[in-house]
Amino acid sequence: MALQDLSALSRVTRLSRNLVVTDTTLDTLAGLEGITEVVGYLNVQRNGALADLDGLAGVERVGKTVFIVDDPLITSVDGLSSLARVDESISITDLPALTSVALPVEAVRLSVQVVRNPELATLTLPALTEAGEVELHGNPMLTDVAAPALVEVHGWLQVDDCDALTTIGDFTALTTVDERVSITRNDGLASLSTSLSALTEVGENFDVHDNPSLPACDVDAVATAISDLGGLVVNTGNDEAAACP
Repeated sequence: MALQDLSALSRVTRLSRNLVVTDTTLDTLAGLEGITEVVGYLNVQRNGALADLDGLAGVERVGKTVFIVDDPLITSVDGLSSLARVDESISITDLPALTSVALPVEAVRLSVQVVRNPELATLTLPALTEAGEVELHGNPMLTDVAAPALVEVHGWLQVDDCDALTTIGDFTALTTVDERVSITRNDGLASLSTSLSALTEVGENFDVHDNPSLPACDVDAVATAISDLGGLVVNTGNDEAAACP
């Protein structure tokens, strides 16, 4: 018999292991409103009738990874409106109807992955101050990214195949990327310096290539301002003919 609802969990406030809702016919997560902490994984995946995450509005902390993956009707993750802490990763992936992501999370120890969401237009992480990695990949309609409080990325900062971006967004507090910056194959990208105005330290390569609308001189301006660079500057396949102020 298919799972009909989650009302049996209505008195649960903390899960000592995982919360897994996968391959169901549920159209709501009602019944989970009392949960404030998931010590293990939070996995909402392949639920063909689920249109929102509203039942998760009480979750403040996830001890491992948040997976929101392959749920075809999800248009936003607004239901995670209290999520302040994720001890491992966030993966928001393969959501064909997703148009917006806004999360209040303050720190993510491993990675924030927003990958292959064909209709995603806005990504807002207003409280995020540090993350292990940030990966934005294959979001062709993404036009607006904001992480204005993000100061340090401990691994990679990766933005690629996001063709509607004209800038990579508001990363104006970002001073340090401990490993690599990789910004590649973003056809509409026209400016980098406005997004990375505070960047002074990159532990490995500063790799910006194959962004045909991005002035190469703008890439050079950002690279020159990096006072502590542990690798190479890669500036190829960008617009060599464009002028900079």
